[in-house]
Amino acid sequence: MSGREEKTAALCGRNIQKIFKRNGDEVVRALDDVSLEVQAGTLTALPG
Repeated sequence: MSGREEKTAALCGRNIQKIFKRNGDEVVRALDDVSLEVQAGTLTALPG
């Protein structure tokens, strides 16, 4: 054994996108192809 444990993610997101429309046709991409994996017992923030 290598001393490393395989952990299962408590939260997993893949290829996340968030797009807002402003003033009619203006498009704002807040997130574009974001992926993340959060382990149990950790603190993670995605400010925005």
